[in-house]
Amino acid sequence: MLLLAVHTCGSAIAFKALHQKFALRWYEQLLLAGLVPLVLFSELVQPIVLPRLPFFPLMLISMYCSVGV
Repeated sequence: MLLLAVHTCGSAIAFKALHQKFALRWYEQLLLAGLVPLVLFSELVQPIVLPRLPFFPLMLISMYCSVGV
């Protein structure tokens, strides 16, 4: 998940350097902001609460990202 965060920030910085008028739309900002609690849930809460469902975080993140596409 750290790799995802680094990639997202690096992509935003590189894109902003290429395009001077770079700005995320409100729904793109909302989608990225909602990813933070989802990742925290997937990494911290889910292993404690639902240890028998190891692929549940992957399913949640996949579904969440598909909404943004």
